[in-house]
Amino acid sequence: MSSTYISDHIERAKERLIEQYKGKSKIEGLVEAVVAPLQEIEDVLEQLKVERWIESAVGVQLDKIGRIVGAEREIGQNDDDFRLVVKAQIIMNLNQGTPEEIIAAAKFFIGAAFIWYLEVYPAAVDIFSSTVIPEPQRAKIRAQLKKFLPAGVSLDSFGQFDETNPFIFNGGSGFGDVNDPDAGGLLADLY
Repeated sequence: MSSTYISDHIERAKERLIEQYKGKSKIEGLVEAVVAPLQEIEDVLEQLKVERWIESAVGVQLDKIGRIVGAEREIGQNDDDFRLVVKAQIIMNLNQGTPEEIIAAAKFFIGAAFIWYLEVYPAAVDIFSSTVIPEPQRAKIRAQLKKFLPAGVSLDSFGQFDETNPFIFNGGSGFGDVNDPDAGGLLADLY
């Protein structure tokens, strides 16, 4: 259930007066005296909601949210980076290790619209995306993805492929041609 913040309870209450009481200062003063505390409660509840929401919490409030879900802030870590850690921890807390959850986690960490997920015998998976991952983030993202895998399942290959011209045999570009540098598909990059 979501709530919508109302910032004008007093004005709304005055508008609901029947015509014979509108413009009467004593009646409107009574309405304002009764409704003003309700507006104050609404304002405080909205402030509580905003300050304790993952997207808008900062500093100590974000640290408290992190502790609730089981994430601790590293020394010197800024709010934006820690917010991602908290979100990842929430995803992990709800994770059952299904392929769909692993794909969703990969999309979250990589920021990709498409993830290629392949189960590899006997107990491993390959994860590739069409989104290039910057060098400094590759090891961190790989480590995060490993946490989402069920016990005994490893992350075998992890990388990026060119979705516009991938290297494929069946019906695709396949191998290149010595005489034509534009022929052939591009191999995936492994991280």
